[in-house]
Amino acid sequence: MAPKNTDPSIVESLLYKMGEVVSITDKNKKLYRLYATYYSENMIDRAIGEFKERKHQ
Repeated sequence: MAPKNTDPSIVESLLYKMGEVVSITDKNKKLYRLYATYYSENMIDRAIGEFKERKHQ
């Protein structure tokens, strides 16, 4: 699978968005960086939105 996001500023932005809903630690930061690199921005935004909806139910 080829990286979807190669721009470092987009990857950092996605990491910030993910960090707002889950705890990103030094141990799991590489995993979330992989998500931010290989999954589309749209998919990550949708997943975050669904997570927030379910959290408030």
